Amino acid sequence: MASTLDKFCSLFKSIDFIIKREPVKPVIKEKKLEEQAVDKILVELNKALSRAKTEFNAAKKIHKQGKMNAAELFEFEMRMVEIREQINKVKEDSDEFGELAEEE
Repeated sequence: MASTLDKFCSLFKSIDFIIKREPVKPVIKEKKLEEQAVDKILVELNKALSRAKTEFNAAKKIHKQGKMNAAELFEFEMRMVEIREQINKVKEDSDEFGELAEEE
């Protein structure tokens, strides 16, 4: 590309051209994007787990007061278990992705 610009500038010797080049944009690799996405997902899942723990603890207090039955309390506990399973699955998937990326 520089030779094309030099040829063009040589056609107009009496005019001084100031050529400004755009800065080179850094190339973002897919691996970095995947890692960022996984990190964001894990942050959101951990927030959801924290909220679920808070709700479960509140539900336990209500259950001890006799205002909630065991089935409803079990639902709160199962929600926590489901979120933990999701976190583990995301971590396992990201580990598998990391291993595949390293092989390539």
